[in-house]
Amino acid sequence: MKRLTASGAVVNDRNFSRCQHLGQLPHQGLVGFGILSALCPFMTSASPVLMACASILRSVVSTDAWTWLTSQGNAIAAGDQRSQATSIALVPRYVGKDPVSIPDNRLEPLYSLIKGADTSRWTIDQWARLFILLHIPAAEPAQLVAALNQLFRCADVAEALAMYQALPYLPYPSAHLLRAREGMRSNQLPLVAAVALDNPYPQEHFDEEAWNQLILKCLFVSLPLKRVQGLDALSNPRLSHMLIDYAKERRSAARPIPIDLWRAAAPCADDQQIAFIAATFLDGVESARQQAAAALALALSPHPAASQALASSTKWSQAVLAGEVTWDNLDHIE
Repeated sequence: MKRLTASGAVVNDRNFSRCQHLGQLPHQGLVGFGILSALCPFMTSASPVLMACASILRSVVSTDAWTWLTSQGNAIAAGDQRSQATSIALVPRYVGKDPVSIPDNRLEPLYSLIKGADTSRWTIDQWARLFILLHIPAAEPAQLVAALNQLFRCADVAEALAMYQALPYLPYPSAHLLRAREGMRSNQLPLVAAVALDNPYPQEHFDEEAWNQLILKCLFVSLPLKRVQGLDALSNPRLSHMLIDYAKERRSAARPIPIDLWRAAAPCADDQQIAFIAATFLDGVESARQQAAAALALALSPHPAASQALASSTKWSQAVLAGEVTWDNLDHIE
């Protein structure tokens, strides 16, 4: 007996039973189209992620686009290396590049598999490229890393961006650490943003050194730290020292200090660093937005000196405690 797979292929009972024995069949309702119940005989450990991705993608692309995607996926899963590069490049021709809105209930199966998953800003071609990448055979980490390295060598910015976004959704995520760090060091702003913003990978896999470099890079290229996952949780004394030194350099040169620097610096700041942050609103020289940011930052610090400094400014302490000033509305403060 033949059975239809989530990729649109047909497998026999033997392959279906093998997948079932390995516990790789998700709930029947996950995919949400037809009677899809097995992925393919080439299923990897990422199969639940692929099933969730297939369910999402099938709901937002045309029948012709889906037919093309599944044919490419099946070819890649069967070991066709040429299809890996060509399909990644041809995705926009078949699915377009438009933003896409996915209902929360359809995202939930994927988000339940990947801690911190956030695809809210993804376009349709980025979803399709993830779908393609999830078909790459990955019997061991080195096999997948080698395939990705080859794809990155040939990729344009849009293709590389989608692949950096995809890293936390791929098998063996820790094996992609060097690749993620390379993206962080890129001189292409979209690639840095793909690694740093709305991406759970750095929070889950970067060590302290890599994390601190990521935060500094975001400040250097004006990426918003509020979209870096784990920003508050991964504060550390070394980062506070680096950020305050950077702020001092900019202040000495009469250059503006990035507003969100204070948020990353304050949680682990020492006495002298707290005093420097507090001076931002106590001196009354900086803009209201800078003063508000410094006050919010001090509210994050457990240091007694931070509470004392914040209390010394009735205006800002009341605004912070009342929730009138938040990191989300800072941009509206003049």
